[in-house]
Amino acid sequence: MIPFGRGPYRPIKNWVYTNHINDKITHFVFAAILTFLAYYILYPQRVRFWSVEIPLGTLILLLILGLEETSQVFIRGRDADPFDLLASWSGLFLGNFLARWWDKRRPQKNT
Repeated sequence: MIPFGRGPYRPIKNWVYTNHINDKITHFVFAAILTFLAYYILYPQRVRFWSVEIPLGTLILLLILGLEETSQVFIRGRDADPFDLLASWSGLFLGNFLARWWDKRRPQKNT
């Protein structure tokens, strides 16, 4: 396996780490795609908090992304950037919105 940062992956790594904006874009896009996929993988399971229903896939990713970013406080050489978390959660909300929008557009089965 080629380590990330060598061979064909070097241009991707260089683009992400060129500046902080590219890093935030990567967090945003990655979270949006994962949330969209998780919505359908765990569809139609939902968790209810009082009167709010949250798709299970979205809730799991909300927790994982939060834990992943805050755990970096305890890892030497890493930094827990609150803007990374904000970018990830923004992508999560976009992915959830797009999944719900796409779900409403699908033809409904007549039973």
